[in-house]
Amino acid sequence: MLALFSISTLATISAVVAQNVTQIMVGSSGSNPFMFTPANVTVAEGDIVTFTFSGVPGNHSVTQSSFTAPCDPLGNGFDSGNILIPAGTSSGFPTWNLTVTNASQPIWFFCKQLVPQPHCNSGMVGSINAPATGQFTFDAFKQAAQAHQGNSGQSVGFLVGQAASASAVPGPFSGSITGFGLPNPSATAPSVVSSSAAASPAATSASSASKMHTSGVFAMMAAIIGLALA
Repeated sequence: MLALFSISTLATISAVVAQNVTQIMVGSSGSNPFMFTPANVTVAEGDIVTFTFSGVPGNHSVTQSSFTAPCDPLGNGFDSGNILIPAGTSSGFPTWNLTVTNASQPIWFFCKQLVPQPHCNSGMVGSINAPATGQFTFDAFKQAAQAHQGNSGQSVGFLVGQAASASAVPGPFSGSITGFGLPNPSATAPSVVSSSAAASPAATSASSASKMHTSGVFAMMAAIIGLALA
């Protein structure tokens, strides 16, 4: 019995150790605040990607999109909501953990904030496990985002998206740090019809965004406050 317990304990410890954490900084305090750093990462299935909202001042989101529509929320994609970091903040930056559930599928994301100009059109996009070569690279995704005309979609997504999921909204919020349009933890994203279709980075178009539950009030509040923060 002791031997079996020891084997089980070692297996559990090994699983925890094997779960690596990759950090991505959201926003920047430099001359270009519209960026994820790093913007393109490669991780294993089961690994955690931690987004730290550290751009000061900042007003950003981490919203899943598709290769074909880089600046529009994916209909069944993950979404952090808009996280507002006031000027002068030096600590207590909120974080958001995504667990990669399918490492074979590229994951595309962007910032949907619109003020002072659409952040996605300014190149604030990122990817997880994007192909290094071929048609669907991160560079091609970013170029498509920068060529996007008009505003980004403002639908509120979910905690669980395609190929990655979160178990909670970003946090903690301290001082004047605020979150708007956060995903509802009890909301369930529409199921993917075909796993083979989901594996293609160009399979899901922006038309699926209509399936999302929306929060126009939250989006407007975030945009207004963003005038002073972005």
